[in-house]
Amino acid sequence: MNGKNVEAMGRGREYMLARFANLPLPGSITPKFLEQPSGDLATAEKALCEFRSEFGELGPEITGDKWYVYLITFRYQWYWRQANRNPEHRRPLSISIHLRGKKRRLSINEMDDASAWATSILNRNNLDVEVDFPSGRINLRPNTLIDWLVLSLIECRRKLTICANGSCRKPYFVKTHPRDRYCCKDCSDMGRQVGQQRWEQANRSAGAKRCRNRKKS
Repeated sequence: MNGKNVEAMGRGREYMLARFANLPLPGSITPKFLEQPSGDLATAEKALCEFRSEFGELGPEITGDKWYVYLITFRYQWYWRQANRNPEHRRPLSISIHLRGKKRRLSINEMDDASAWATSILNRNNLDVEVDFPSGRINLRPNTLIDWLVLSLIECRRKLTICANGSCRKPYFVKTHPRDRYCCKDCSDMGRQVGQQRWEQANRSAGAKRCRNRKKS
């Protein structure tokens, strides 16, 4: 890891996961249900260059279109956490035959998509293992930024949330509180305003209906 990668880690898991997942993707290569935020190729490449300039490379062999592949796959993890997702939107697993290594033959159908994806990446990158004997813990030490992002995604897997504001331009975020539904205060205020307008409209309709009923009687 270089200094920029270390600086990225210092920003914290929640911040960096959201920064990465919300990078705009070229609409031409993005599945419709993952396309927000998206843009033209020039916009996506500019945002990607700014991210790389600030936080460094994901890994030594990750260049060009591979960034977009990782980005799409990260967004999948958020999407799979949603209760209302379409069950037909699944990643094909037939391409990952050796996920658990040659010594552990496990049918691909026995693993969920997210586990298969994370296992394949971490196996491929040969992470260093750090043993804390007194506590009985075994930790994986990331060698690259993508290692750390994947480990962060696993750590935060139960807190991945898509902002309830349908017009949010950066909808992918990590909850800091179990009841969080919005990514930021602006989206929360907008959601509250929309809810208030719906309540007022419903009450006006109900009031008008009662008034008409009284006139008829």
